[in-house]
Amino acid sequence: MKYIALLIGMIGLISCSTKEPESNSDVSPFAAGGKYEQELSKELETFQKEEEATRKANEDKLTDIEFEEKDFDFGRIRVESQNEHFFVIKNTGKKPLIIENVQASCGCTTPIKPEKPIPPGQKDSIKVQFSPFQGMSGLIEKTVTVKTNTFIPVNQLFILATVE
Repeated sequence: MKYIALLIGMIGLISCSTKEPESNSDVSPFAAGGKYEQELSKELETFQKEEEATRKANEDKLTDIEFEEKDFDFGRIRVESQNEHFFVIKNTGKKPLIIENVQASCGCTTPIKPEKPIPPGQKDSIKVQFSPFQGMSGLIEKTVTVKTNTFIPVNQLFILATVE
């Protein structure tokens, strides 16, 4: 009796798994390559047009930035030591470069931004101070997020250190 019930159950599973879809609504829109793909293409095209319009509307306010480096390794340092590095930036655009905000990923890292706009073609720097505290050890990576009036408004700087 147990074997008959098991056999009937297996036949039911087989018949369910070989069932053909009754309509196109059962087929994945990705596999179908149909309406869903067309809708995504239209949304992407609309997004790109809006982005271009925003860019053109703000073009008179935006400039470009170049970093001499985005990563710096302090090497081996001690707990509670004071370490600093200057990330040099250059305004490669045609409008004054404004460093709107700099923010560190941790309280042990303090970024200091230029207060005045950087004229086109000129350089300045973002000072980053790193002071590892008691309990930190090994390889440490911290980030500093830089927000500017550039076409790509957010950049990240990275500092590394091996704390002993």
